[in-house]
Amino acid sequence: NNPANGCETNLQQDVLNCGACGKSCAAPNAQVTCSAGACAIVACAADTWDLDKKPENGCEYSCKKTSDNEICDSKDNDCDGLIDEDFDKLNDPNHCGSACEACGTSTGGLCCNGVCRNASVNDCGACGQPCTQGMLVINELMINPHEPELSDAQGEWLELYNTTSKPIDLRGFTLKDEGSDVHIITSAVPVIAPANGYVVLGVNASKSTNGNVDVAYQYSNYSLGNSGDEVILLGHGSTEIDQFVWTSSAFATDGASKELSVNHRTYLLNNTLTNWCSATQLYYTANKGTPGAVNTCSK
Repeated sequence: NNPANGCETNLQQDVLNCGACGKSCAAPNAQVTCSAGACAIVACAADTWDLDKKPENGCEYSCKKTSDNEICDSKDNDCDGLIDEDFDKLNDPNHCGSACEACGTSTGGLCCNGVCRNASVNDCGACGQPCTQGMLVINELMINPHEPELSDAQGEWLELYNTTSKPIDLRGFTLKDEGSDVHIITSAVPVIAPANGYVVLGVNASKSTNGNVDVAYQYSNYSLGNSGDEVILLGHGSTEIDQFVWTSSAFATDGASKELSVNHRTYLLNNTLTNWCSATQLYYTANKGTPGAVNTCSK
């Protein structure tokens, strides 16, 4: 306390006189240091956190960390000051609303503005989207994979194009023909046709044996007949969404998918066989097609 020799300490390092005489770095719940005349927090006491990075108020956030990753449970599990930030609780059917509820069943459930709804004719795979003809269009068919590289049981698939601006969850939709083939799309997780995009459904979802195709959903009790068949897609309430019919083996090109022209991509225009092409783009050995992507056919 001698005025003659001033503040006889290192103002650059002294936590009691950091940057100025009498300026203490002491702060709640914090181990502190003084570096280059500025206070800094070195560590926080157990279950406290320095989120605002302000040394003067120390480790201001009290939180017991229970996980490195956030869990949907209305708690701050990772102690970052945010609750359930990794989840879209307004739209995610697996983590819906304040209770993080799993909506619906394996044949369709929606989260609409944080409230669970069962998929229906009026909420046809998307909130507020009615089941209407042409909302999804049968867009590409791999009817006759080239053998021996791929058998029909390994490599058949079909592609749907979503004409709407909403992602459509296909759970609860039905694939069938005029015979005995029928399959209701059933899954614990959503099967999404992206907005204005493509989704591939197939007899085999294993990329190692199906020609390296990204199949979003594997169906059963349904196949594509080489000599003629039907693809009928039904939405909720058995609403017909689209159907396509071919009656001759001449349509089922060996080793090439049939692509609907990008200039005729509607549920009415895809009824005309001349609006379809045999694919020319190779995707696996002798097999051609554009599964999950824009068709090359443009006639």
